Amino acid sequence: MRLTTRLLLASILVLDACGGERPQPRSVRSELGWHAEFPDSTGWMTWAGYHLSFQTPPGATITPDTSRFSGLSGAQISAFVGGGDVPDFRVHVSAIAVRDDRPLQTWLDSVRARRNGVLDRELAQLGPARPRKVGALAGLRLIPFCGDCEASEVYVQTDSMRVGFEYSLESGSLINRAQQDSLYERMLASVRRR
Repeated sequence: MRLTTRLLLASILVLDACGGERPQPRSVRSELGWHAEFPDSTGWMTWAGYHLSFQTPPGATITPDTSRFSGLSGAQISAFVGGGDVPDFRVHVSAIAVRDDRPLQTWLDSVRARRNGVLDRELAQLGPARPRKVGALAGLRLIPFCGDCEASEVYVQTDSMRVGFEYSLESGSLINRAQQDSLYERMLASVRRR
């Protein structure tokens, strides 16, 4: 065993015995396909997976989740920003393998048509997807019915994956909707291919 390895093990044992904190890993792996990388100088965390990366507020955690609007399986990434009991930042991220040669717009139109077939015809129909920039990628945005919140589903496509980001601006947060929106806009602006 090398001297540096022995010293590292000894320091961990001493810290553990003294109640100190262990050195934190630079990357946290998740079985959900995303892993968190060491935060940048602002504390924002970078999540990487499925040939993309994006950033979220400091202290974000990841849990398995099913989207409340699209019904897609994926992960919820949440963070407490305003100091309340409920996370102020919650984004559902889903990744779907591209199994055909349809462009994102065509695929999303078919998803929208299928969902509109079961949604309330007078209240909850999804309108056509609107183009929007998502970091370095071209994306599309759907606006699902959400009652008293303002919801968004934003989709991008790489060569092998279609990735959706779903979030809503809620009135129960300690930060206002404009502040919530700025967090999600910062996240979307950070999306990059990997």
